[in-house]
Amino acid sequence: MTFSQDFKNGFGSLIHPGDDTKKGMSIGHALKLYYTIAIIPFILFLVIGSAYYGTIGAASYACHVSAVNPTTSISCGPHNYFSIFDGFIASAAPSVGVVGAVFLADIVFLLIVPVIGIFIDSLIYHLIGRSFLKEFKRPWDRTFTGVMYGALPALALYWLLFIPIFGYVILAIVTVWGFINGIIAISNQQRIDRLHAFGVYLVTLFIILLIALIFSSAALTSILSAPIYGPVIP
Repeated sequence: MTFSQDFKNGFGSLIHPGDDTKKGMSIGHALKLYYTIAIIPFILFLVIGSAYYGTIGAASYACHVSAVNPTTSISCGPHNYFSIFDGFIASAAPSVGVVGAVFLADIVFLLIVPVIGIFIDSLIYHLIGRSFLKEFKRPWDRTFTGVMYGALPALALYWLLFIPIFGYVILAIVTVWGFINGIIAISNQQRIDRLHAFGVYLVTLFIILLIALIFSSAALTSILSAPIYGPVIP
């Protein structure tokens, strides 16, 4: 597909996922579509984020600067849930300026971290759906494409996530929206019904949580069973 076709298909999938998530794509093409849709959110976050951290968000930004630089004493108020933005920008701004820090945050949190997440999620999802549950018959690139479509709502509204209070609402919206779009897209890509796609998702989520629980329990047991040594008296 051309750039305009990718653009139309990507944004169309946000509104009509049942129709616009059917076309099979290679992993490379799925990434191309993702980065095509990322252009507008990237620009919006760069412009609005620079203004926010330069003026509106000065107090929140300064608070994180004080955390990075303990010699600065500033009273900190409540922060938005996405304070990772604040911390990253506060750490980078002294070296590259606020605009440069927002630009770097844009690259990291829009173009790199989500794509890594899509790779990991699709691999786990595909492994369980194909090898364990025997539901997926088509190759991994179709699962990757489905997971990518599920990530587009968060991508489209990414530039609003850092705004205090409002960010919570956006997070809730993109979580539900992305979940629904992802299930529909996986159903279309793997050519299974949506109930089965939903079932694979639930089993995958359960296994991931179970593994996390096992590892956290093992770590806690290891810590609690470790001997505690008191001061050595000669």
